[in-house]
Amino acid sequence: MAQEIYSEECVAKMADIDVLLKKKLTGSRGKTRDSVKLAIDDYAKFKALSLKDKTGVQKLLRQQPLTGLEDVDAAIQKLPILPQYVRDLHLTKQESDDAARKSMEALATKSVNSINIDASDLIAECEKTLHNAESNAFDLAAAIALTCGRRMVEIFSVGSFDVVAGDQRTLAFAGQVKKRFGSDDCTMHIPTLTEASAVLAAINRLRSEKKCDGLSNRDINLKYSNSCQSAARRLLGKNGHFHELRAMYAVIAFNATLPHSYSLNAFVSRVLGHVGLGNSLTYACINVCNLASEHKFRWSHLDACGVTASPKRKTLREVIHKT
Repeated sequence: MAQEIYSEECVAKMADIDVLLKKKLTGSRGKTRDSVKLAIDDYAKFKALSLKDKTGVQKLLRQQPLTGLEDVDAAIQKLPILPQYVRDLHLTKQESDDAARKSMEALATKSVNSINIDASDLIAECEKTLHNAESNAFDLAAAIALTCGRRMVEIFSVGSFDVVAGDQRTLAFAGQVKKRFGSDDCTMHIPTLTEASAVLAAINRLRSEKKCDGLSNRDINLKYSNSCQSAARRLLGKNGHFHELRAMYAVIAFNATLPHSYSLNAFVSRVLGHVGLGNSLTYACINVCNLASEHKFRWSHLDACGVTASPKRKTLREVIHKT
């Protein structure tokens, strides 16, 4: 199978690693032999991964070991997994630096031209949509996005939502679409800008009207993205975009749940499930205006958990044995 997918160079280097491991096994004893056997099993699991997951392992090898055998891990990391024509498309250092500079310039421009939003008017409009049995399905999707901050495919299909017992401002959410290779699909608690039970009821209603059984995430985006964009424009104005609702949710929630100890970036990162604070910078270019007291609340889950440490990252060995 590998010979059908990978270049002759890659297949040969994979075979070289097999030879290296067999050589290490020969003559080894005791704990050393057990370690080599474990490394052989790790490498077999690595070879069975998809091309995408193999490249994910190679990236993580920069930060942590796989087999625990330094020369074997180095050889795995250097495997030419991707075809040469793909490797030729990689940006040069100069191109990468230029792209990073332009990205920072764009973020700087966006940061001094923040969007001003009338938070209470938006929340009130969304609450009317959530409670109206006659609401258009896509207007309903936009209202859900503004009040719980999830992505379109998470709302329509892949997300799992439950109301947290005794807390009408928190949903337990799992099924995040974008996550780092090797990370768990853990359940996270998210605040809602209106009653959590109303948001959950709206999600269930939307899914009963717009069934996505058998559709991939890409299929869902292709099928519904235009209608969702139109709904976002009806809610936000002619320049509105559906994904902006996610950012607006996070910044409104930050302000609605004050006082607390989080910075804006840390709060946005937490409620949106971002890996690092840097991912949240572009989401924070929003100014919240007119947030009425009726739309402010104490988020009890935040009070209970405080500033929690990031979950411990799994070892690379755990990643490949689970994938």
